[in-house]
This record gives sequence, C-alpha cells and structure tokens, in this order.
Amino acid sequence: MDGRARTGLYDAGHEEEGSDLVGLKKPRGKRLRLRKRRWIRIAMYQVTVDRDKCDGKGECVDTCPANVFEIQEGKSEPVNMDECLGCESCVEVCPTGAITVKEV
Repeated sequence: MDGRARTGLYDAGHEEEGSDLVGLKKPRGKRLRLRKRRWIRIAMYQVTVDRDKCDGKGECVDTCPANVFEIQEGKSEPVNMDECLGCESCVEVCPTGAITVKEV
C-alpha cells in the first residue's frame, strides 16, 4: 500500500488479478471470504499525530491493540495505519491530545 487509508464498496464475489481487491486484508490479516456474493463496506481510518504536541512517552504504543504506532526519532508515528480498528484507545491515553483518528 502507499500509506494512504482506503475505504469503499467492494464486490467480494469478483476478485480479479491486477485489481486492488486481490489480497485485500481486513484487521488481523484475515482475508475477506464470503459464502454468498454481496457488497461489503470496509472501514478504514486515518491516524495522525501532531509531532509538535507529541511527548514521545509511548502511551499510544503500549495501548493500541492493533500495533499501529512506533516511536521514531523520539515521537509516535502511525506506521501500520491499515491495521487501525478505530477504537480510539490511543486518543484517550494521549496526555497531550496529539492523536486524531478519522474514518475515511
């Protein structure tokens, strides 16, 4: 992926080689598998950290169940944004309010 969060409606019954649907994963790395052909919506989240506000103590790293964050150069960085569950536990534990999570 190119680092940008994606969302949309995908026809789970028609995955073709060369399309973005082949190998598309949902949280925890499980591939989408449906018995009946139907349209599904995959929620994706845009996670941002205001580096000026971030204190780099890593509360978000320790709290995030999806391991979205890493400490890089003394600041929190969302490195696995595609794995974000949208629970906003990182937002709640951040003492400086540096983290925002937005569904896209």
